[in-house]
Amino acid sequence: MTSACHSAEGHQANLSFAGDEASAYAALMASSSIDPSRARVVAGNAACSLFIVRTDSPGTDYQMPKGAALTEPESCALIQWVQAGAMP
Repeated sequence: MTSACHSAEGHQANLSFAGDEASAYAALMASSSIDPSRARVVAGNAACSLFIVRTDSPGTDYQMPKGAALTEPESCALIQWVQAGAMP
């Protein structure tokens, strides 16, 4: 799912999941490089998490991942993870 945009070669928005799990988690939990005033993930608050806003957005310009939207179960799993505290 993230291989093209957030790989070692791509790392869009300075976010890469190419390293180990701890590094990827730390990068995901950091502030957005595009808008440093916004956190990518706000543990316990999916509505304020840029990660959720982007994966849940309609339209191809802002939506992540690029291409096909997440399925309902995938989207729900991400929202539940953030709401539950976004633990690794």
